[in-house]
Amino acid sequence: MSFRVKLNVLFLCCNVVYMRLGFSFIINMDLWSPQEVQHEEENYVETVTETNWRDLDGGEWMVAFCEPDCLRCQYFKKEWEQFAKNVKPLNINVAQVHVLEQPVLCFRFLIAEYPTIFHCKDGVYRIYSGRMALQDFLEFVRNKKWKEAERVPTWRSPSSVLMDYLSLLVRFSKSVRELRNYLDVEYKIPVWVFFCFQMVVLSFIGMMLGLVAMIVVDCGFYITTYIIEKNLTSYTVMPPRYCDDAEPSVDVTRSIKD
Repeated sequence: MSFRVKLNVLFLCCNVVYMRLGFSFIINMDLWSPQEVQHEEENYVETVTETNWRDLDGGEWMVAFCEPDCLRCQYFKKEWEQFAKNVKPLNINVAQVHVLEQPVLCFRFLIAEYPTIFHCKDGVYRIYSGRMALQDFLEFVRNKKWKEAERVPTWRSPSSVLMDYLSLLVRFSKSVRELRNYLDVEYKIPVWVFFCFQMVVLSFIGMMLGLVAMIVVDCGFYITTYIIEKNLTSYTVMPPRYCDDAEPSVDVTRSIKD
């Protein structure tokens, strides 16, 4: 084989290697990926969770509680997304809550059916009871029909103190359930053992709370008794004083003679 033939073979091999490297570089850079060609549509519907639901107390919001597996919610989703796009220039925020992922938040709002829509403005919550249609949604916010909607009472409002405490109880029960599932899966602990342990812990907590309540009541009783006894000992009853030298203001004998 001559030197020219060897040089051509070497040049051909180098070209094949360079083409292979260049093709690999193009693939790794995702130049042919369809994601670069297609533009994702802007999502106008925000997602509300247990961590950011306090944002509903500021501004004007329309919040929908939906379940993905519900056929009615699947039809409602398209109308809701179109509604969010139309009211964006009006500075009205549109959001949704996935009820399966946010059970504590559903309990805070006392959700009983899906979909359920709330109108929130400056911390005041109202329940939407109209039709699940785009035109009805637009008339509800543009014509301010939300002023005629049913208003959630203050004591039952999601931001009330009562709902805060009830949400803590629901969160605690959810944590206990997750702990039970974890022990069952990881350590194969029977369910009855966990329930016995839970009964002992709750009994101990109840005893401690009863002891604290008894101490508080006893301290309040003794303090009240001490204050009453101290006031009684410091109070002295003065006997009545009769003044014989004092002249009556009215002369009784003169009035009888007259």
